[in-house]
Amino acid sequence: MLSKTHAKTPASVLLAICLAAVFALGSFAAPEPANPAADEIAQVTSGVLSGKGQITINGNAAQAGATILSGSTIGTGSDGYAVIDLGALGRVELRPNTVIELTFTADGIHIKSPCNVKVAVTRGQVAVIAPNAETINSGEDKRYEGGAEFNAAIGTDVILDCGSGAGVALAGATAGTAAGGGVIGPGLTGVLILAGVGGAVAAGVAVGGQEPPAQVSGIVP
Repeated sequence: MLSKTHAKTPASVLLAICLAAVFALGSFAAPEPANPAADEIAQVTSGVLSGKGQITINGNAAQAGATILSGSTIGTGSDGYAVIDLGALGRVELRPNTVIELTFTADGIHIKSPCNVKVAVTRGQVAVIAPNAETINSGEDKRYEGGAEFNAAIGTDVILDCGSGAGVALAGATAGTAAGGGVIGPGLTGVLILAGVGGAVAAGVAVGGQEPPAQVSGIVP
């Protein structure tokens, strides 16, 4: 017959057994699920172009459905309108006569524009790097003379508009000649055409005494 001392199991032993069982079961628990949003962003290596009119990618005429890679230069002509859908990263919209360089980063979208550009944020937030550091929040817009460089946070939708005048010439010089032609690109042909326009303006002043227009557009009629 067992003595009462050996018949009773100490409480400390039972507690140790319970703790060991808990830790053993915990080691078989399923790992934490990965962040689907982070995975989706990491997989964004290109965007899809939609729009109409004169659109170029790296100086080549482009159409809706084209793929936009990181580091691409996208330009629109006087009748051009473009939208770059980057999925989880966001959305970039280009109004006529606009040119930008687009780079994808782990934090969002890096955008540079050499023209007098208006930046309008419809969703998310934009951190301006140049010409001066500031933030543009959703529902706000700012115009920058002489170009701008900024970072659009993940999930940001932004509209860029260089307008007329200098923006047209810069779009042509940077992005090349758009389909259907009108934008003057770099090279001898563009120089000769511009020279011809300048000569015609000078002749008009000499003969008619009229002042030349304030700006000469990069669009050939």
